[in-house]
Amino acid sequence: MRIFGWIYIIIFSINAVLVLADAVTPGTSFVQIITGVTGIVIIILSIAAFILACMGRFRPRKVFLFLSGYYLLTVIYGIVMGILLVMKVGVEKVMSGSTPDLLQETFTWLVPVGWVLNIACLLLAVYGIMGYLKKPVEEE
Repeated sequence: MRIFGWIYIIIFSINAVLVLADAVTPGTSFVQIITGVTGIVIIILSIAAFILACMGRFRPRKVFLFLSGYYLLTVIYGIVMGILLVMKVGVEKVMSGSTPDLLQETFTWLVPVGWVLNIACLLLAVYGIMGYLKKPVEEE
């Protein structure tokens, strides 16, 4: 299970760096595609860890709860922001324009919140690596 943990932490860290790179250079489709793929892999690994934990084959460390919880909260945040955007400007305008630009125009506070979330993601990635290095593995 230690390899599973390292794979999770490495993919989370790559995603954190790519999300920050996307914030610095917006509109780069390659970075957005890779960020989306790593995000899907994080979700799949989180579900797998949850299933393994329920089966009793994996006792997740606290670091996984923080990383998975953060990612879950950012996904929920994105869904809520999408719903708020549709409620504020309407479906037609959302479908006709660039959603990130429309979000920034509609909610001016979104950019600073995004930077806080990006920095939090990087700090959690570092916390994940350091926390996984320090603690001895009890279940192995």
